[in-house]
Amino acid sequence: MTNELNLETGRFLVRLARRTIEEYLATGKRITVPEETPAELKEKHGVFVTLTDASRDDALRGCIGNPLPTEPLVNATIDSAIEAATGDPRFEPVPLDEFRSKVKVEVSVLTQPEQVVVDNPADYQTR
Repeated sequence: MTNELNLETGRFLVRLARRTIEEYLATGKRITVPEETPAELKEKHGVFVTLTDASRDDALRGCIGNPLPTEPLVNATIDSAIEAATGDPRFEPVPLDEFRSKVKVEVSVLTQPEQVVVDNPADYQTR
């Protein structure tokens, strides 16, 4: 996959995350990977799913992901969506009615990590 996804693929991921969370909160079951999943989403990438509360100035409601490309992006999105809604230790799990009425979903796809080599690490320390 290139470093950029097109708008429709991004929409697919957000809809997938929303559908995943709604199904999991309603039934306790993880959805299967949709047959119509674009091929590029079957490549390994890191991803984060972020939930915010639209009724409270987009206050954080949950955020879980993995910065490393350990599994196909579609699977990582499904897993991270469930965990963002139910497993973020900073928050109580999101109830289904709150999710449906107040929660916004963002999916952040990460590029492949690259090693950064510097001559003198002290030149790059934050102060």
